[in-house]
Amino acid sequence: MTEMKKLEKLEKLARDLRKGPPRGPRETLGGYVILGRCVDKCRAELVGVNGEYTYWPCTLCSFLEPFSGLDLADLVQVSSQPIGGRHFQLQTLE
Repeated sequence: MTEMKKLEKLEKLARDLRKGPPRGPRETLGGYVILGRCVDKCRAELVGVNGEYTYWPCTLCSFLEPFSGLDLADLVQVSSQPIGGRHFQLQTLE
């Protein structure tokens, strides 16, 4: 897939945080709280629609790594594709 196609796909997935907030920190994705919000912020930042929200450095997103094992690069990789709860759990456990 070309870089342009990847960007178009990501633009469709990203929430426009200039118009509304990311998911709440208590909403779960793949069994993790915080993850949905971090994914929303990461996707928005990757396509430039993050508004006042910052993906990294973000205190809340930094809490994700110690208990999930996901680092910044992992989360950017995961955020760049469509994910659902079960798919995410299987992907990170492999």
